Parts: sequence; C-alpha cells; structure tokens
Amino acid sequence: MRNILLQLVLILLLTSCYVKPGRGLNNKTTDINNLDEEIEAFMSKWKIKGGTIALVKDDKLIYSNAYGSTLDNAPMTKFSGLRIASLSKPITAIAVMKLVEQGKLSLDSKVFGNEGILNDSTYLKIFDSRAYEITVRQLLQHTAGWDRDVSPEGDPMFNSANIGKAMGKVGYAVKNTIIQYMLTKTLDFDPGTRYAYSNLGYNILGRVIEKTSGMNYEDFVRKHIFLPLDMKHMQLAKNDEPHASLLPWTFDIEAMDSHGGWKASSTDLAKILASMVPGSKYQILETESIAEMLKGSDVNPSYGLGWCVNAKGNCWHTGSLNECSTFMARLKTGVCAVLVFNGRPDDPDYFAELDKLVWNGLKKVKVLPTKDRFIEDKIAFKLQPEGASPSITFARP
Repeated sequence: MRNILLQLVLILLLTSCYVKPGRGLNNKTTDINNLDEEIEAFMSKWKIKGGTIALVKDDKLIYSNAYGSTLDNAPMTKFSGLRIASLSKPITAIAVMKLVEQGKLSLDSKVFGNEGILNDSTYLKIFDSRAYEITVRQLLQHTAGWDRDVSPEGDPMFNSANIGKAMGKVGYAVKNTIIQYMLTKTLDFDPGTRYAYSNLGYNILGRVIEKTSGMNYEDFVRKHIFLPLDMKHMQLAKNDEPHASLLPWTFDIEAMDSHGGWKASSTDLAKILASMVPGSKYQILETESIAEMLKGSDVNPSYGLGWCVNAKGNCWHTGSLNECSTFMARLKTGVCAVLVFNGRPDDPDYFAELDKLVWNGLKKVKVLPTKDRFIEDKIAFKLQPEGASPSITFARP
C-alpha cells in the first residue's frame, strides 16, 4: 500500500509539471514559450512532422519538450529517440579521446600498414601508398585524403550494396569490407593537406576503437560514455526496423555505427554536450582533452576533433539522413541545446535555417527556466504505461 501511495504522489507531481507536446511551460517566471513558437513556425514552414528539444545549463536540464508526431502518427514525447545521423561523430570522437587518455593510442598514430593500428590482413592490400601516412588525428579532422565530392566512388558509406557486389559479397558490404574496398582505390588528396568531410573516416575510427580497446564499438561507447553519463536509452539503428522497407536504398545503416548510426533522445544528447563543459559534473574527459578536441585544424580552423568550432567559443554539430535532421550546440553562454527532427526537406536553404533556429530562438527568451528536470524526466519515463509512449521511434535511415 505504501508503494502504491508513493507512486500516486509521484504521478501527481509529474503531471503537474508535464509539458504537452507542442507547447512549452506555462510559467510567468520564464518566456521559454517564445522558443516553442519559433520551433513550431519552423516545423510548419518546412512541413516537419515531429521533433524534440532539450536545453541544459549549469548541469541542469532546464527545458525539454516535444512537438508534433512520430512517422507512425503517434504523439511525439520528450522521451522519443530518433536517428541522430552525424551527431554520432562527436560521440565517436569522445570515445577516441578516452583511448588516448588510457594510453592505448596517440592522435598521431598511423592507422594502416604493418606498423599501423589496423594491421591485420583485411587492410593490408593498399593501392595508394599515401594511405600509410593517415593518422587518427586526420580521420577525426576529415583531412585523411578522401573527398566524396570528387571521388569516382562518391560516398562509399552510401554505396554499400554496389561495393558488396564488387567485392563478391551477397547483400550489403559490411563496414570492414567498405574500408577494404576503398584501400584499393586512389586517395583524392595528400593526407593532412586539406579538409573534406568524410563518413568513411569515421567508419575507420570505429574499427580503430575496436582494435585498440579489444571491445566492439557499441560496448566500448556504452561502458566509457553512456554508463558514466547515465544514458540508458541509446541504441544503434538496424536495417530491419519499421519504415526501412519503404525506401529503395543502397546503403547499410548498420555499417554506419560510428559515423551516423546512433538513435537518441534530445535529453540524452544534452548530456553529451554537458560533458564537454570543463568543470561540469558530467565531464568525462580531462580538460586538456576537451581543449584539444575544440581546436580547429591547420587546414580548417572551423573543425576540430569531431566538432565544428568557432572563435567565439561555441561548438556544435549537425546530422542528416533521409527523414532525419539534427543539431546540437554548446554555446558560449553556457547553454547546451539539442534539436532532433524526423524530417529532412530536400532544399539547400533548410540546413541554413536549422542552424539559426536555436540561436535566433534563444535570443527571444529573456528569462530561462532554472529548475533541474533531469530527475523528474527520469521518473516520468519509468512511470509511463507500457506501450503508451515508446522510448524509441524511427526515422527512416
């Protein structure tokens, strides 16, 4: 009886502060609803079906909300997880830095060749000798030598069906096979001489993590990032999930684990951002490691190790897959913001507006909430009726 009464009290407490999808806090002490209005107008303009937001400041989840619906027409909730696409890259970069801190690799370690990290037989057939010079740092900075915009192969991570055929495989080429195939091709530039965004590079980093740690990529990330941050609802996408059969595609979402494969709620991702704030209780890397990650490269001062950066002290990343667009940023003001949408319009102006959405929306909020809702949201998630509000919903890969 005592447990039942306790649950009833918790439910009353939580329903009193529950945020309905699509609307913000009705609280005279904050004008956060101005941000809600910006997001709703953005979704209406671009015909985005649903999305979520989370804001963290001073280690507190000061705001989280949900808008619209899932692709299955269920109400979006604050606990809904969507595919986050390239927001997976900062997670992978943090995992690499953990290995650096553990003394298991150096940022300047060579990746290929007999003396490299990936020196097993799978990766020893190398056509272009410049590949022997590729380092872990260059992979993190997107300066390793592959350029999907000029390569005859395009982006190999989105061509796994054709690569599988070329390699004599049945079905998709798995992540290791894609790397093996690309090592038989010519690099597009000398490693370290220029920047070209590379999903392949972060696929390789996933295999570097596995080889160096002796664990598979997912297990290492869970143990060294998600567990310390109490992120229990992260999942890697699978090819056989709902909606996957609705699109004719030539890529394998499971091969994208370390560059675009994670699914998450905005609240979980907010903890990743908080972990990048020196002095935060969520900090899991040494302060020196964080500083190293947020330094731009010599050839691109605007990209560090897994993060976009600028001179103002902001760091951020975006993500994009079919029906999935994402944004997260740690702002110089101390606010960490995450937006995850289950839509991606095919318009060159869309991502420019998405990039401005948080910045412009927060300018209209004069008084931010101050209450920490991490614990409330955690309890509310556990008290959901079974099947009533799934923790993971699916954006098509």
